[in-house]
Amino acid sequence: MKPAVADRIHAAAMALTALGTIAFWIVFYTSGENHVREDEVYFAFEHSFVLADSWMALFFLLAAWNLVRARPIATLFGICAGAMMLFLGSMDLLFNLQQHTFAVMSEAMIAECVIVAYSWVFGPVTVWRMWGHPLRREGE
Repeated sequence: MKPAVADRIHAAAMALTALGTIAFWIVFYTSGENHVREDEVYFAFEHSFVLADSWMALFFLLAAWNLVRARPIATLFGICAGAMMLFLGSMDLLFNLQQHTFAVMSEAMIAECVIVAYSWVFGPVTVWRMWGHPLRREGE
């Protein structure tokens, strides 16, 4: 079964999301250009995301890989990855609201806002799309 155009586009978006997540952490630990703040509280919070972001990226890659191959397991990986993304985006949003980090709109903070907004859109869209996908019913 050849994947639909929408599936190929969604798979590409999932793969790019995973690669973007990996790139975020490479920059975070090398140049630090994406640091919103430079204090202990911020670094403790950010460092708590590495493992969860890694799992999310892995699940997005697995979902993308299996979706373009029209394998039913793609739906499970996609639903999990989308839910993880919404959860992680929510944690970021609440931390930034509680810490009043939005008050200083640096380039890094603007990027953080984009990440949170993307998480709140792409995560639920992925869950919704994978939940209703015909492949999910094939896997039952």
